[in-house]
Amino acid sequence: MPPHEVYIEAFVGSGAIFRNKRPAKASIVIDIDADVARYWRQHRPTSTTVICGDARSLLRDRTYTGRELVYCDPPYPRSTRRWQFPLYRHEMTNRQHRELLATLKRLPCSVMISGYRCALYDRALAAWHRIDYLASIHRPPHFAVESLWFNYELQALHDWRYLGNGFRERERIKRKQSRWRRRLSSMPAMERLAMLDLLLELATSEAASPPGRPESSETASRTRSPKNSSPGSRQGRDRDPSPHSAIRFFSEHPPPPGMLERSSK
Repeated sequence: MPPHEVYIEAFVGSGAIFRNKRPAKASIVIDIDADVARYWRQHRPTSTTVICGDARSLLRDRTYTGRELVYCDPPYPRSTRRWQFPLYRHEMTNRQHRELLATLKRLPCSVMISGYRCALYDRALAAWHRIDYLASIHRPPHFAVESLWFNYELQALHDWRYLGNGFRERERIKRKQSRWRRRLSSMPAMERLAMLDLLLELATSEAASPPGRPESSETASRTRSPKNSSPGSRQGRDRDPSPHSAIRFFSEHPPPPGMLERSSK
């Protein structure tokens, strides 16, 4: 998920995604089923608004700031299911799916929608990104290939716990984070700020460089050389820190007494 301030989940149902994601500043859950809405009103987390109604019109008529993330998990088109009998109290016709997709394509914010891949969705969302994944289901063969379509370029995450392609890679990244946490916690605070300054410099350099353009040898030597990265070296003292430099920030905004003491962890 991309960074967002307001999270809107339509067709929330049991809220599997909503319950497991990092909360946003504000959340809105929508379901046309009155029993589902009643459940969420009784168990809603802090800063969550529950709406019972038709997601198509509610999403269409809302005013957006661009800082929202809309996620939809509608009843999948009947033609894509192995079993054709109704599974939900409120099924959707192909016409209703087309109306929903047309509304989502007009929204001025980040949007995700999940479902089974089909010609209807492939045509409507041809310009969007799509990833396919295996999902568990209740009936044999107990798995199915589901798809997630989204309209944004993924450059940052709302919840970094889910960085990685699959469980094993996410666990590897978590172990690396734990090792770095221990190393950083054992450093004097000023050294930690020097590491933060280097990370911010690298991020600023990458953001300023066109995609695919190799860095110059001068940039490479400046960012990779421990001598040039150290705030105690001559090069480190002479170079002008970036506008986001942690060292500049703390020099202009002195921290409270005791903040820069060496961590005892």
